[in-house]
Amino acid sequence: MLTYVTADINCPTCFNQVIETITATPGVHTVDPHVADGCLAITHDLDESVLLATITTIGHTLDIAPNGEITMGQAHAATVHVCEVHGPQH
Repeated sequence: MLTYVTADINCPTCFNQVIETITATPGVHTVDPHVADGCLAITHDLDESVLLATITTIGHTLDIAPNGEITMGQAHAATVHVCEVHGPQH
């Protein structure tokens, strides 16, 4: 199955960790990431909720607190039917 996932991960290190973890997950066949747009095209034999849980557990956002301090926030991920980078889901 091909699933497109978007994530609001703006931390390159976190995004790379997500890619590595998803790629190593049993049942995942390929991961085609587009870091700039936070989009991943994933071919797999898993329930999509497993992918989303993995992404939101490992991925983080970098946020700026009111005092100017950079903090890590909770990432959000969702499946989409059309990815601007990868095209429509087939």
